[in-house]
Amino acid sequence: MKCKKEWMRLYAVTDRAWAVRQESEETDDEIFGQKMSGEETDDRSSVQRMSGKVVGDKSTEQKISEEEDNDRSSEQRISEKQVDDLIPGEKTLKKQVEAAIRGGVTCVQLREKNLPREKFLAEAIRMAKLCRSHQVPFVVNDDPEIALLSGADGVHIGQDDMKIADVRRLLGADKLIGVSAHTVEEAVAAEKSGADYLGVGAVFTTSTKSNVRALSMETLRDICRAVAIPVVAIGGITKDNAMQLAGSGVDGIAVVSAIFAEKDCRKAAADLRGMVDSMIDLVPDF
Repeated sequence: MKCKKEWMRLYAVTDRAWAVRQESEETDDEIFGQKMSGEETDDRSSVQRMSGKVVGDKSTEQKISEEEDNDRSSEQRISEKQVDDLIPGEKTLKKQVEAAIRGGVTCVQLREKNLPREKFLAEAIRMAKLCRSHQVPFVVNDDPEIALLSGADGVHIGQDDMKIADVRRLLGADKLIGVSAHTVEEAVAAEKSGADYLGVGAVFTTSTKSNVRALSMETLRDICRAVAIPVVAIGGITKDNAMQLAGSGVDGIAVVSAIFAEKDCRKAAADLRGMVDSMIDLVPDF
């Protein structure tokens, strides 16, 4: 599969921490709403007691209603058990990714550093299906085997991960292989070894990887000049600094919190997509 540059315009890297945080906030809001609803119910019960209306024998309709309530309670218990089995933040992460795609994300990377392997695979399968339904390329971070088993479109690897040639043998010729690069030498070597695109950075300071120094704009330009495959800038990119990359020669930007830390992921993605489209259309400064 030849990597199309337009796939790289707005590349979203997932972060479960933001999904878990948002899910927790939504749960707190729901509990507060239930508490308020319960207080209203208590008030209504008091009014009913004051009316002095006491029903001795339950009507047939009441008995049927109670049986239906019991059935609903059983369904609720089953549903709650299913929720207990879910990965923290899973439902919210899926909603966030779908919203981001609808906002203009052109590629999605699933990044999971702490999930048990079987849950990582299950999540990758679900995410691959979601992205496929929207015709958006989906890649897995760091793990070629999970990429293969999940039906992902490819994998993104770092300098210290499996060699590109070994990944290609495992995945085959039709899968995407992205490689992180920090220097011109790493970029050129990755392209020669068969990488389909490069993730270059960090272009700004970032909280995601505290041990990585920000790349100079000069180095970013040099890398873009040195290779023919698409280059995606990554690291600390936000709506406030994205346009600083204009003229660098990059084919797109990769973001994490700039989308997934926002309440409205669709709007955040749409805003960034507008910026990156304008930025990419500018002539590189070389």
